[in-house]
Amino acid sequence: MGFLDGLRSLFTGLSSGDMYAMYIYVRCQRCGEKVRLRMDRRFDLEQEFGENLVTGYVANKDILGRNCPNLIRVHIEYDQNFRPRTQEVHGGQLITRQEYEAQ
Repeated sequence: MGFLDGLRSLFTGLSSGDMYAMYIYVRCQRCGEKVRLRMDRRFDLEQEFGENLVTGYVANKDILGRNCPNLIRVHIEYDQNFRPRTQEVHGGQLITRQEYEAQ
C-alpha cells in the first residue's frame, strides 16, 4: 500500500482492495453453517467476451465451511455491471447478508 492509498483509507475507511470487493453468502445444506465469501472483481471473476467486448463475468467458487466437510459449489454469471444474471449452487443455498448476520 502506497502513501496515497494509506492517506485515502484514513479518510474513507477503505483500503484499495475494498473498492473491488464483492461478497456472497451461502448456507450449508448439511449442517446449516453460514459462510461469507469475499471475491475481488479484478482477480476472482472470469471475463466473457462477445465481438471483442466484455459482455459479462463468471464466478466459479468451491466453498468449504469450518464445521463439516460438505463442499459448496457456486456458479454465478454477472452482466457488465456486476449484477447477477444466473446463479447455481450445489451443496448449499445462497442467502442474503441480513440472513448471514442474523443469529
